[in-house]
Amino acid sequence: MEWISEVSSYRILPFRFGSVVSGEQIERTLAERYDEWFRTLQTVSGRVEMSLKVLQSRPQEMAISTPALPSSYLTRRLRERSRQQAWHWEAESINERIQQHLEPWYIRKYENVTRPAPILINSAYLVEKDTVPMFANAIRTLIREFTAFQWLCTGPWPPYHFVTEGRAQ
Repeated sequence: MEWISEVSSYRILPFRFGSVVSGEQIERTLAERYDEWFRTLQTVSGRVEMSLKVLQSRPQEMAISTPALPSSYLTRRLRERSRQQAWHWEAESINERIQQHLEPWYIRKYENVTRPAPILINSAYLVEKDTVPMFANAIRTLIREFTAFQWLCTGPWPPYHFVTEGRAQ
């Protein structure tokens, strides 16, 4: 484990898990992608990734009994669609407030846009190493304000989501 403390003093560019390359291939790849990787190293140097998931924790609504009328199916579908739209609008409004609160503490954000209900936020944030405690405090403040949600904040991690922006894999 001695190598961990030695490596921690260097700038490290995370690669795709399980990448295996030969010596010649490393040299060729470094030469071909030097500029891209140099810019990426500058972007992630001194920074870490913090991950955040926020889920709405409302209890599921009771199932509506099925009336015998033929129009009942369409009525239920319309009602369900209205509920989904209302949830989406509420989620976007709350998401915006949360992001505004976190904005002073991150450099970049990677947002997973496929967020089916009840997922409100599924994002990774590029954070300066020395501001991780402030980012964590901002999350704690949000947890106290938005008690109807489940929160999962993890990290600090190597900034994987911010390396793949330039396809440096």
